[in-house]
Amino acid sequence: MKKWMDTYAGVTGFMHREHVNVAVAALEGTLPLMVGVLASEKTLSGATNSKPNRYPKREDIAGIFPEKSPRTLNLIHLGGIPVRTHLGAFMHIAESYGGENFQGFQLNVHLPDPGVLREWKARRQRSGQDACIVLQCRESVIEQGGRKPRAVVDLLAPYANVVDHILVDGSGGEGVPLDVDFCSDVLAEVARRRWKVGMGLAGGLTAETLETWLSKLALYFDFSIDAEGGLRDADDHLSMPAMLDYLGVARTLLGERVAA
Repeated sequence: MKKWMDTYAGVTGFMHREHVNVAVAALEGTLPLMVGVLASEKTLSGATNSKPNRYPKREDIAGIFPEKSPRTLNLIHLGGIPVRTHLGAFMHIAESYGGENFQGFQLNVHLPDPGVLREWKARRQRSGQDACIVLQCRESVIEQGGRKPRAVVDLLAPYANVVDHILVDGSGGEGVPLDVDFCSDVLAEVARRRWKVGMGLAGGLTAETLETWLSKLALYFDFSIDAEGGLRDADDHLSMPAMLDYLGVARTLLGERVAA
């Protein structure tokens, strides 16, 4: 099974290929850019999401992803799906709109059936296609674990040999600040268990908060990052200045560590 465990800097909510190209150039080859394109049950059904400046039309998804490269990871971020009954079906629907440069999913759903994920990965791999899965450890999972790091990691254990990354994200794109102490304890618990899975952190990340919250954490742990809500302007468009500032800090904070 091919694993996608490289540390990446993610930007979620791309609507235009041109913005992706700017982001790739900003990282200067130090880190792969996770290109996050949002999709939901509503948009995959042809309707408009309540956040139309973050969720492209389903027909536009393929055109946003750049050509496959070691410098990018092209993921559809899939949420708003009835997870226990229809996730597999919507993964197939989303995949059909991903185009030839689509490489996998970030699943923004609550504790999906690991068997559905294995089946999807196996089918893709049999046909020689990329099959990366990032699982969001969302607020509902954190709450189910009583906000106790060990209990939360216990809930994630069934996915340790299935997914490629786990993203600790109690914000869900709403800019809610991440809990640095909680994230540190989760990273330490995963490291203790020696899982072969990449870890990521998200929640209110901007250039300023990335440096303030995570600079010390980066001394001890390897992790990816993803930003969405903190990079939007007043009209909820992706802000180029905010994105470039964030990626500049990511390049220094994480990129230099990766290169070392």
